[in-house]
Amino acid sequence: MKKLLLFGLVAFLLIGLSSMAFADFTTDNQAWVSLQDGNKSSFDVYGATGTAGILNGAYDFDGVDDRVITSTPLIGTLDSDWSFSLWFNSDTAGVFQSIFSEGGAGANPTIALRKTNTNVLDVVIRDDSGDLNTATGTTPIVLGTNYSVIVTYESTTDTVRLYLNNVLEASATNVNWNTVTMTLNAIGVNYQGGSYSNYFDGSIDELKIFDKNLNRKKRII
Repeated sequence: MKKLLLFGLVAFLLIGLSSMAFADFTTDNQAWVSLQDGNKSSFDVYGATGTAGILNGAYDFDGVDDRVITSTPLIGTLDSDWSFSLWFNSDTAGVFQSIFSEGGAGANPTIALRKTNTNVLDVVIRDDSGDLNTATGTTPIVLGTNYSVIVTYESTTDTVRLYLNNVLEASATNVNWNTVTMTLNAIGVNYQGGSYSNYFDGSIDELKIFDKNLNRKKRII
């Protein structure tokens, strides 16, 4: 009976995961893999170095000019629900640092996950009207500590939610998601208006992008 229950649980998990398309960023296969289209696109590493990660390897960023870039933006192609998840560990406090962003040549980032100068997380979204919507957390980020982050967008309610360690940290409503043309994904830095800023100091691991809203029953890292 125990073996049967275990088999059923494994089958349930596999079925649930197979229904989600996602892109997976790791240092283990040196690739950005998009299961949305079955293709792989390379990414470029500028200065970031390999380090121990949550599951396998991660990238360590120096906060000066390290970054990982791919010219295949994914979130911007999704006109319905989406989510992304990652782990991070911060080494510096008191300055704005971008953990992950996706943007284009416009004046504002389309989406950015940041650690603020007050040492909390926020998510900045540019919507269809060009307005910026921000969901700002309240939990202080402790240096040298691993944190899991999930950001979700629910199209039926136009709501972005920020989860820290699987607990709802902040949300923003009336976010009419904008599928504007974006240039690239920027990991460990903010990409805005064709230039880089707010470099991240610390490690980033297991970035995944989903074409689903990861609700409480589906949130995974």
